[in-house]
Amino acid sequence: MVNWYKQKLTKFFNDMVIEFLKHLFGICGDHWHPNVWTVVASSPIVGPMVYYVKCKCGGWFKHNKDCHHK
Repeated sequence: MVNWYKQKLTKFFNDMVIEFLKHLFGICGDHWHPNVWTVVASSPIVGPMVYYVKCKCGGWFKHNKDCHHK
């Protein structure tokens, strides 16, 4: 009985890992959710925006009115 339970549990977790990897790489068939390729493609756009806000404006929640360092 314990061996049967262990086999079922192992198969369940293996299936979960496979589903996670399919969704991560975008080969699951669902095209509406973001995946690793969306993150890679949007990083040249999001990266400079994050840099600007953090370096020029003083951080995410500590904005200066003129957005320049003193």
